[in-house]
Amino acid sequence: WNGYNFEDAILISEKVLKDDIYTSIHVAEFEVTARDTKLGPEEITRDIPNVGEEALRNLNHDGVIRVGAEVHPGDILVGKITPKSETELAPEEKLLRAI
Repeated sequence: WNGYNFEDAILISEKVLKDDIYTSIHVAEFEVTARDTKLGPEEITRDIPNVGEEALRNLNHDGVIRVGAEVHPGDILVGKITPKSETELAPEEKLLRAI
């Protein structure tokens, strides 16, 4: 190799890159629970309001990520809907509920 070198630099051959020598697979396990809340039960579903079809592309009909799907940061893994009250609570009401 001729030319300039930079500190902390690494050179690899194109063959190593194409053969995926320095590739890794990361596996993480996540658990989600649908609970009963004061306003009703949470629901695992694919029908999430205000979410586009592109964001739901990897969910199966039950709302869970498909086996073998390639996921990226920010992807939805499980569609879960939590019941909300009809009106937004005032800060004082939120504090009272928290106590």
